Amino acid sequence: MRTIFLRALCALAACLALVAHAAIITGGTRFVFYSSADGLSVNVRNTSADRYLVQSKITGEDRPAPFVVTPPLFMLKGGRENTLRILYTGEPLPADRESLFWLTVAGIPSTPSTGNNNNVEVALRQRMKLFWRPAALKGKAGEAYRHLTWTRTGEQVVVTNPTPWFVTLIRLTSNGQAIPDAGMVAPFSSRTERWCPVQGPCVMKWQTLNDYGSLLPAVSAVPREGAR
Repeated sequence: MRTIFLRALCALAACLALVAHAAIITGGTRFVFYSSADGLSVNVRNTSADRYLVQSKITGEDRPAPFVVTPPLFMLKGGRENTLRILYTGEPLPADRESLFWLTVAGIPSTPSTGNNNNVEVALRQRMKLFWRPAALKGKAGEAYRHLTWTRTGEQVVVTNPTPWFVTLIRLTSNGQAIPDAGMVAPFSSRTERWCPVQGPCVMKWQTLNDYGSLLPAVSAVPREGAR
């Protein structure tokens, strides 16, 4: 019993430490870099009274990220803001679809040492989607989720995205049952998942986010039967 109590106490302390250090926030949860733009600005704010060392970087899914972010490392005083500037370095990217990259911003608390070895400073990282959007794409990004098509074979369901936009599946349900962490469907691609029951009806319902992180209205579909 004592061991269980100590574990619970440690877990609670860890949670409190994370909450205490969640002081660095950015001006969004997803960002779009238009190919016609000179750059992209991202605001970073320190909501605490303490100083934080802020580190930022951009990484790619399956390729090196053709971007630089400045400043990559800086000190941010309590209650202050700074602006990250993201610049495209010119390496070719597909012109017929969006490309996905990740912006990571880490806040490292900068506090004087108290000499207490029991103090652990935690660096919290925010990992946000950065979409590269070519200017030549036709249509509206906010309509792409309505164009998903669904087929099924038993419990296996295939969701296909025929558009040039990434579609994030939010509040996805199958017959009313929530499917957590459903992820995304990439442009001009398909995903196969075990989201339907083995037998019986299967109704998929989903939402997505617009460029500003707001939920769009739900849509639903009954996957058509595929070849067995």
